[in-house]
Amino acid sequence: MRIQYLNGGLANQTFQYIFYRYAQLNAPEYGPWYLDDSFFWVKKQHNGYE
Repeated sequence: MRIQYLNGGLANQTFQYIFYRYAQLNAPEYGPWYLDDSFFWVKKQHNGYE
């Protein structure tokens, strides 16, 4: 199982999502991939999802 954390501003979130999708499609041998957005529940930075 692999976990991709989302954090930072909009550009960083976009890059992290693109990396997550790329890894899902090209590295299935590592098991399922998950997105973790708990950062936005703990920190009130960058207004959450933008």
